[in-house]
Amino acid sequence: MVSAESGAVSIGANCVVMDTAVLRGVRGNPLTIGDSVLVGPRTYLTSCSIEAEVFVATGGARVGRRAEVRTNGIVHLCTRLPEDATVPLGWIALGDPAEILPPYEHERIDSEGTRISELRLRGRAAIGWSIMPQLMPRNAKALQSQRQDQVISG
Repeated sequence: MVSAESGAVSIGANCVVMDTAVLRGVRGNPLTIGDSVLVGPRTYLTSCSIEAEVFVATGGARVGRRAEVRTNGIVHLCTRLPEDATVPLGWIALGDPAEILPPYEHERIDSEGTRISELRLRGRAAIGWSIMPQLMPRNAKALQSQRQDQVISG
């Protein structure tokens, strides 16, 4: 869903926004997405700027019953947050089972996050190099064939 009711939304060339993603601009704070970006399913972007050649990953995370992810809390890709767990404001949960880390523990977060991402994305791209400029035009072109799709009620 794209909602620009109170603020602008700008999406660059060769972008793919997958099913159930929500993109919102808010008055005074537009949402901008650069070229060659993939926005994964169930992603929620509000009033932010996503530069070119970005892969906004989602999926694989599991959040247990009665768990809380507070404002600006993050549950990393492929993380399992157990029942009744709390991710405090701005903290990061990563791993299976989740380790909940404060944002100032950069080295541990980077090390564990990189390890999880490498396992998940093995072979897609080396660090410091983006596959997105090659991948996204091809994906965007393939999805254009669905432009004429019609909803069939019944």
